[in-house]
Order: sequence, then C-alpha cells, then structure tokens
Amino acid sequence: MAMEVVVPELGDEIEDATVAFWFKKEGDSVELGEELVEIETDKAAIKIEAPISGILLEILAEEGASIQIGDCIGTIGE
Repeated sequence: MAMEVVVPELGDEIEDATVAFWFKKEGDSVELGEELVEIETDKAAIKIEAPISGILLEILAEEGASIQIGDCIGTIGE
C-alpha cells in the first residue's frame, strides 16, 4: 500500500511554499524519519521526513514547484 507525502501545517500564517530540494529520486529506498524533501516558505526552510519506510514511488511536485499546505507531493510504497 502506498502512502502520500503531504505538506504539513507550517504555522498560522503560512499557506504556501516552494519545493527546494528532493534528497531522494523516484525509485530510491527511504527509511521512516529520513529527510526526504526540503521546502521553503518566506520565513524558513523545512525538511519533511519520510512517513514510512519503503520506495519513493512518485514525485508529484518537482523542485521549484509552488505547493500548498496539505498538498500531496509524493508517494512511498513497496
């Protein structure tokens, strides 16, 4: 079963961000809690960790893409 990588709530006033850098490529294995992607807001850079161990199946938001809180930006599965 695949699990979505979702942009977390980042604070009361932050609604959008930009994908800065993916630490992994599609097809790479990832471990639970491993840094997966860095996103940037107008106030900070935030690293999002893998919610499960598995394979990064799909990147849905490429580097430089504008994203919103709650957006699915990738999937991890077996």
